[in-house]
Amino acid sequence: MREGRGFMKIEQHVIEAVQSKTDIVSLISEYVDLEKKGKDWSGLCPFHDENTPSFSVSEDKQLYYCFGCGAGGSAITFVMEHDNKTFPEAVQQLAERIGIETGLEGAQFEASARKTEEMERHRDLYDAHELAAHFYHHLLMNTVEGERALNYLLERGFTEEELSSYSIGWALPQNDALRSVLVEDGYKEERMVEAGLLIATDYQEHAVDRFRNRIMFPLEDENGRVVGFSGRLLEKDEKLPKYMNSPESPIFDKSAVLYNAHRARRAIRKENEVIVYEGFMDSIASTRHGIEQTVAVMGTSLSTKHLHQMKRMTKEVTICCDGDDAGWTASYRFAKLAMQEGMHVKVALLPNGMDPDDYLAKHGAEAFQRNVLDVAHSFLSFVVQYAQRGKNLTLDYEIEQFIDEVLRELAFSTSTIEKELTVRRVSDLTGVSTETIEQQLLKYEAKRARTEREETKEMKPRLVVERPVERNYTERMLLYYALTDHRHFVRIMEEGDVFNDEAFRVIMIHLAAFYERRGEPDPYLFINELEDRDHHAIVANALTLELTSNDEQAVEDCIVHLRRERIEQSIKHHQQLIHEAERANDFTRALEHMKEVVQLKQSLERSK
Repeated sequence: MREGRGFMKIEQHVIEAVQSKTDIVSLISEYVDLEKKGKDWSGLCPFHDENTPSFSVSEDKQLYYCFGCGAGGSAITFVMEHDNKTFPEAVQQLAERIGIETGLEGAQFEASARKTEEMERHRDLYDAHELAAHFYHHLLMNTVEGERALNYLLERGFTEEELSSYSIGWALPQNDALRSVLVEDGYKEERMVEAGLLIATDYQEHAVDRFRNRIMFPLEDENGRVVGFSGRLLEKDEKLPKYMNSPESPIFDKSAVLYNAHRARRAIRKENEVIVYEGFMDSIASTRHGIEQTVAVMGTSLSTKHLHQMKRMTKEVTICCDGDDAGWTASYRFAKLAMQEGMHVKVALLPNGMDPDDYLAKHGAEAFQRNVLDVAHSFLSFVVQYAQRGKNLTLDYEIEQFIDEVLRELAFSTSTIEKELTVRRVSDLTGVSTETIEQQLLKYEAKRARTEREETKEMKPRLVVERPVERNYTERMLLYYALTDHRHFVRIMEEGDVFNDEAFRVIMIHLAAFYERRGEPDPYLFINELEDRDHHAIVANALTLELTSNDEQAVEDCIVHLRRERIEQSIKHHQQLIHEAERANDFTRALEHMKEVVQLKQSLERSK
């Protein structure tokens, strides 16, 4: 396989030189109007809309942090986030800016990403997908064989700039077009079969191309690396599926790849909203019309992995599926899962038979925004419409079914106002009194409590801690001490699982590996070694604190405080279970939780 493709390593001394010689204030001033505020600089955040500056840049610490949206990190992180670059690309860009030689050519960064052990192990799979994307795109844009597909796409509203930006291509009808290119480039057939680019057959001595005679859409992960493809037939064929996606492989997990996520990251954070479509054609059309905070699930079901990826950018999600029956069903499924994951959900509805691409092409962006997105329904408002769909509410049994479907979801609501409004609306639609509906709702709530109690019996109750918008100050303090003094890090690790926030615990694992390699603290170098961009922001936020590094008593106080906080949260958890048990008349279970509360309170007293 030829050298010079894929994951090119940047020497550590180059990264350190870039970090030390880049003036972060000068860099960010090229993007943001900064004003001196005390010893730091302040301006409007470039990552979300705001009228009052909450974006701070520390000249001393060479870090930035937004107290509004939580974005934060180093100069390298800023370029990655603002310009949507991978880590090597950001280092290269900053190195060129200050005149440092990295020893690598710019072309080597086209498909680069942070180097990890797993990435290195599957480097050939990533590189082969990059090569395939370039090959397919070349066939579409520069060959006679690709003309029909190119003309079709142009007629559908694509521009040549879009085709290039999304690397859309064309797969030839021949069964060995891509195989010949891959083999010539030194790739092994069995690995390309594993990658999903080729298919092994019994009737030929060599593997054949998986995709043939299709318009090719590269599927990219959140770092912008091509990990798979979706091929669309140009002409309808009853014997073949309209769309065919790559199979899962060591680098492609369908449940984890959100189409367009890496391109839309900045727009999502800026608008504090993500719009989820069923198909990538809808996402492309939306972006074309200036609505850029969009992702798509590529026709597969929305997964918890997708939602976790979105939650790193925003908790506000708008579901916008097709206007047919399948689209309504998908909207309900997507919205319900997003609600369960703690996101704030709205559902945008389209006229029957239309998809977002159709609507935008026919009516334009302004109408789409005004008539679809701006009037999106809350989850329960959508549930009422979804349950009503296709029912005749003059028939008793369909009225009963309708009420049943709505109350099943309403029973999970914690909002008194939302419950009252929904009950009143159901009453208006059915003619059933609000009193009767409320009585029925109580039964569903009791049933829900019983179900949760049964689930609790099946597994040991665990403490669920919601992550606050503003990170726990004590945890930030403790992380600061761990980052700036190795002795404090050792003391914190001796305590065990002291952090309540999962993200902090993960950062501590990375910090342990960092100390093992270097032996001494360097928080500004450490932040650039973190792969998760949220972790960048957490570390940057901790480093904004003005603390004394050698304060051993403060470290002990933080550990005690967090220990007590965890016990207090556990007490609240058991008190909630007591309340639910009493509502369900399960006094034996309530007594068990009361005993747990007594023991926890004793532990709390001992920890003073």
